[in-house]
Amino acid sequence: MFVDSLDSLFGFVRTLTRIEQGTDVGIFKDELFEADDSLRFGRPSEQWPHREALHVYLRGMKWRPDMKDVFFGTSTENADLPLYEEYPEIRRWVNSFAKRNNGRVERVFIAALGPKSRIYRHADRGYYHAPRDRYHLVLQSKGGEMRIAGQEETLRQGEVWWINNKAAHESFNNSDTARVHLIVDLLPNSTLRRIKNYLRWIYLGLRPGRFTNYYINWPQRKRATS
Repeated sequence: MFVDSLDSLFGFVRTLTRIEQGTDVGIFKDELFEADDSLRFGRPSEQWPHREALHVYLRGMKWRPDMKDVFFGTSTENADLPLYEEYPEIRRWVNSFAKRNNGRVERVFIAALGPKSRIYRHADRGYYHAPRDRYHLVLQSKGGEMRIAGQEETLRQGEVWWINNKAAHESFNNSDTARVHLIVDLLPNSTLRRIKNYLRWIYLGLRPGRFTNYYINWPQRKRATS
């Protein structure tokens, strides 16, 4: 999209940044996969843009009886979920990663995308996402592609990427094996970093609907106007 390309060109909206590489992801194999190499505890995503993916939620929205109609994008209270106990190596890595990047662990989940599948273009809305940074650790991949604004990158196994999920993004797995990512949200300890994230969120949230195909994490999904 033209406006997305302008944002990327002038650097107003950061999109994809690789911050680490060479992570030993082999230590997570026993936690991630069953004996037949299927994803442990994987369940189809309930979010429409992610309809071809499987998710395993490890840390997420803290549920209360009065939160029946609360959506992920508007809840800022998070807690460890029961399945997190099944992933001690991943938990250890997440806590270490948060310390290295001066942030507080918020939501953590595993996302698996099967061969020849995709995540459809969308932007993550809701004020939960406003101050937080999202990171992807590539646990298994033969080179999945992600496209945000005017930038397209190949995310390789063992790499960690900062993802601007506030902007419209999509990803593709054109290989013959599953692509598995560990996704971690951190709330920065730096006030300045939070302010910058809020400004990005406000700017992108003012975009007309035609610049994304779907909005998620709003009370209602909204199709694009173009």
